[in-house]
Amino acid sequence: MENLSRNMEKALKYLTFKMTPGETGYHNLMLIGEKGKIKHVRILKGLVIALILAQVLVFCAAAYVLYTSRKYMEDNRSLLNSLDISQKNYLAMRNEKDMLTARLVLAESMVKRVGGGSADKAVPAVNAPEKPLASRAEPAPQSSVKVSIDNFKVFHESQINTLNIQFDLKNAGTGIQYVKGYVFVVLKENNINQDNWLPVPNVLLVSKKPSEIDKGRRFSISRFKQISFTTKIIEPPQLFKIATVFVFSVSGELLLEKDLPVEIITGGT
Repeated sequence: MENLSRNMEKALKYLTFKMTPGETGYHNLMLIGEKGKIKHVRILKGLVIALILAQVLVFCAAAYVLYTSRKYMEDNRSLLNSLDISQKNYLAMRNEKDMLTARLVLAESMVKRVGGGSADKAVPAVNAPEKPLASRAEPAPQSSVKVSIDNFKVFHESQINTLNIQFDLKNAGTGIQYVKGYVFVVLKENNINQDNWLPVPNVLLVSKKPSEIDKGRRFSISRFKQISFTTKIIEPPQLFKIATVFVFSVSGELLLEKDLPVEIITGGT
């Protein structure tokens, strides 16, 4: 027992501390060394409270930053949705504007043709009869440019939801070595509802015909040539029952407009 008490006293000589609450707002920490030297260390209450308050403030700031970041993300998402809707509305308005402009140009051209025709009819009544007789004796020859369609096929590639349209364009005219122009195909469910019509290549339709002739598939043939189109679709391919093929000359003259039945062949070409 005496050895045990001696060991405890020896250990207390190395380190002994005592905290006593002070009346001046701090605690005293007393350290007693091996030789009996006493050291006082003051622990301020204000410092401890300040550290706790700092931790609370850091936690509150982190919570506020997290809340505001989530709010900003939601606002950003709503702004992106509004921008997408605005872009779609803009494209729809632009397409409508282009359609109205094309109709206006077409109406003006028709008015000019009607006015020019009436003027041409009025002139021969006033002029001397010799010039009209000469023109009647030599009527303008009609164009012998003719084309035809054969082997019309539509293939559906289901993996990429694409339609491949193929047909043979033949030169059916006489005395013409080469025929040049542009080709379009308009896929339809019927000839009434134009909402589901799909022009290939994609152009604006005016009076149920392509309005921009030079955007069609260009061709130049002496006898025949295989024409092919590829287009992406959103609707199911079984929706299309009719295909109207338009063939125009380089000058814009309509050489052929023909409706063909559509039979979808699945599995590519």
